[in-house]
Parts: sequence; C-alpha cells; structure tokens
Amino acid sequence: MYRIVNDGIRSNCWADIPLGHYKSKPITHNTSEDIVIVVCDTLIDDHSKLERVRLKDIEIMEERKK
Repeated sequence: MYRIVNDGIRSNCWADIPLGHYKSKPITHNTSEDIVIVVCDTLIDDHSKLERVRLKDIEIMEERKK
C-alpha cells in the first residue's frame, strides 16, 4: 500500500509495479497514460522516495478512519 501524493497527471514515463521488488525504474513508453505520484515511505519527509505509477495499474482504497 502506498499513499498518493499527486494525481491528475498524464505522462509517458512511469514505473512498473510491484515497486521496489525488482528495482523498478521509470520507463519511457510510446503512449501517454494517467499517472499518480506515490510515496514509498510511511512518512513524507525530505528523504522520501516518490514513484510515478500508471493509474490503471493500481487499486484505489478508502482512506482509513482513525
């Protein structure tokens, strides 16, 4: 599970999932897709790793209630 920090972006560059398991790197594709930016850490700080992920490769979950 990752937290989306930015959406509404269209790009031809994104990382394939699963993130981190195969050292996925952003790849430039021939087509443009809707993407989101996700944070790969539990907290967002100056050292957080952000990834560009294609929207249709992910499942949006409801935000947890505290």
